[in-house]
Amino acid sequence: MSVISALTALISAACHGDAGALDQLFETLYLDLRRIARAKMRQTDERLPLDTTALVHECYLRLLKL
Repeated sequence: MSVISALTALISAACHGDAGALDQLFETLYLDLRRIARAKMRQTDERLPLDTTALVHECYLRLLKL
């Protein structure tokens, strides 16, 4: 199974209420999400109240509400 297929399966399972799948998806993507957050924050106003870790954690909390 390719990485994309595995991620797609995790997303599908998470959308159907599998909390374990959401946890696994987030764990798998965590480092990439931090890298993306760091790059985006470099492009914005430095007075933001969140650091990259807090931004990624906020993303996770919002995903939990889906």
